[in-house]
Amino acid sequence: MLLAAVAASCQRGTDTPATASPTHPAASAVQQAVRLRAADAGAAVQLMVGQTLRVELDTSPASGYAWELDGDLPPGLSIETDPGAGPLQSKMPGPAAGTHQIWNFRATRPGRVRLRFLYRRAWERADQAARSAAFEVGVRPQS
Repeated sequence: MLLAAVAASCQRGTDTPATASPTHPAASAVQQAVRLRAADAGAAVQLMVGQTLRVELDTSPASGYAWELDGDLPPGLSIETDPGAGPLQSKMPGPAAGTHQIWNFRATRPGRVRLRFLYRRAWERADQAARSAAFEVGVRPQS
């Protein structure tokens, strides 16, 4: 029985919420990732300490453009995965496939932070970015 439960949890995707315990309803909120895309720019989101924020931004590597976090990682968030650390994930097969860069952040302490991303080529200054996307993130303590 335990082996079946472990196998089932390994097959679950990172954005699939875990089953909440009736005695701990906040458990599912902390385990469920909040997903943001460029279309959500300007949005304000609320997380609980321990919850994951997943930012997915479309890109076209052949163009020379890539998304980057503008400035330092704000206090209150830790970075779990950075698109610079692995291959880009493709939406479609083929050489002209669109891809997206994915960041996963974990809320580490209560407060408000602003995440801003710039879409630019490596040799361009920040003020020359083709696009930007910013998100306001509030982090609440676990209840």
